[in-house]
Amino acid sequence: MARRTKKDEIRNLLGYIPYLNGGLFRTNRLEDRIDSGGAFTLPDELFDPKDDMSVLGLLSRYRFTTQESTPDDQSVDPDPELLGRMFENLYQGDERHNTGTYYTPREIVHFMCRQVLDGYLRDTADVQQETLDWLRRQVTEPDEQHQPLPPQTEEALKDALERVRICDPAVGSGAFLLGMMQEIVQLRKGILWTKFYDIDAEKEGAMVASWKRHAIQWSLYGVDINPEAVEICQLRLWLSLVLDLKDPATVEPLPNLDFRIVAGDSLVDRVANISFKESLPFGSYQPPLDLGLKVGQEEQKIGQLRQEFEATQDNPPRLKELRDRIITASKKIVHYHLEAALETAQGEAQIRSGSVGSKGKRNETRANSRVAQLDHLITELDKHDAYQKPFLWSVAFPEIWRYDNQGFDIVLANPPYVRQEKLDPNDQESYKLAYERVFTGTADVLVFFYGRAIQILKEGGWLSFITSNKYIRAAYGEGLRQFLPEQLKLARVIDFGDLPLFDANGKQVAAYPSVLVGRKNGNGGDNELKVADLTYPVRSALAEAGRNVNAENVRWVLEDLGGVSEVENDIIISP
Repeated sequence: MARRTKKDEIRNLLGYIPYLNGGLFRTNRLEDRIDSGGAFTLPDELFDPKDDMSVLGLLSRYRFTTQESTPDDQSVDPDPELLGRMFENLYQGDERHNTGTYYTPREIVHFMCRQVLDGYLRDTADVQQETLDWLRRQVTEPDEQHQPLPPQTEEALKDALERVRICDPAVGSGAFLLGMMQEIVQLRKGILWTKFYDIDAEKEGAMVASWKRHAIQWSLYGVDINPEAVEICQLRLWLSLVLDLKDPATVEPLPNLDFRIVAGDSLVDRVANISFKESLPFGSYQPPLDLGLKVGQEEQKIGQLRQEFEATQDNPPRLKELRDRIITASKKIVHYHLEAALETAQGEAQIRSGSVGSKGKRNETRANSRVAQLDHLITELDKHDAYQKPFLWSVAFPEIWRYDNQGFDIVLANPPYVRQEKLDPNDQESYKLAYERVFTGTADVLVFFYGRAIQILKEGGWLSFITSNKYIRAAYGEGLRQFLPEQLKLARVIDFGDLPLFDANGKQVAAYPSVLVGRKNGNGGDNELKVADLTYPVRSALAEAGRNVNAENVRWVLEDLGGVSEVENDIIISP
């Protein structure tokens, strides 16, 4: 499937096989290391479809239905949450607790995606919320009159939906990216149906497939520190395209996602207290001329290699080589900065060598410790082989910062529920520089994810996070509570309190989640927003229905999360 031209013996044995490409069948860097350990031979019987206990036999018996209770025996659509649940369940016990990995329920994903996409479209396409709601109803409850949109509005909406750039900096298995793609497709279908309500199903299917492909190739970006999560996210996006195929002979090659969904540490874009030219916020460090020239050369090389990568098809070995060269060039940029810092530190240590007096000896010890620290950091750098750390945003996604309005249009995420003090001391130093306004010595990393999100969000862009609500009251959230109203025009806050929104391996998790939605303006001023505390309304609804308070039943109540307006309060928050 990774090659356009098949060998004769393959065609004779298996018949027609589509050329899919897309990186799905290329080994990643982690697999390359495993492959170097030697070949493995697997018996043919392991894949015998007639044997119920073989791989193919087991898969042939498994029903990938949208709901397990579906009575339709013809339903073959994989459950949208299936891979996400699989990813979540890769973590057990202490590992899950340490990584803070919890899968976001689809009801919350749907609500958050719609909130930020609608905000973006209201601003960019100059449309009213009523128009967007009406377009969605064209898909779910078609209007018999089918009045088309004014041409100017239609073109503005199409253009905005094609140009939107969306990022999840804690992408996990990709729930938010899939949700955003679905919202984009639904609005595109709504626009289509206002004009062609009796369009041929096959023709409509082809258009939906093209909209999905465009969104995946140009609109969706994600970063996660877990390489397994990135693999699953890419697979979910590819599957969303494959599901629409009616005739395998018409399949287009899958898009390359190597430089859209990336394994890296979203929060760390420097090493300890050493900033780079590419560290955020931009302009916080200007390197010496010679260092800037070397870094610029590597960035230019990366750009050329990525152009060739995007243009290369049907050549897995070359694609693998290009991918590795791009990663190597990215690491060179980091090495150049660290080597320059080491050279400076060595010069300082040489000056301090042989100092006399207690103060002189302390300075000498400090200078030598700095040299040792930098030697250690350079040695450690190559150990992060499966993911990028530090992760340089402008190097990873240069197209996002290539234009005047730098940054993403939308950033949304469910950051991991992890305490800062559990992290590497070197990371703590980098947080102090990168997130000076919100930094405290003890905090949940959600604080820094908010800081990073605002840095990568362009002016006027929309943000939505679901995080623990503890920053609203805890001492560590004081800086964040001041920072958010200064940087965002807050639109909505929903607090779920102690409701069991998340579960893990069948056990309820007390995460105290809350959703925040806002628009970046950086102008300060008062924020008039909707605030909803859903603890009492949800519990009351479950009591009336005679249902227990558990994650499944809470999600049942929240199926129409957009209908919480009746329990919301309008309040004003001043910076």
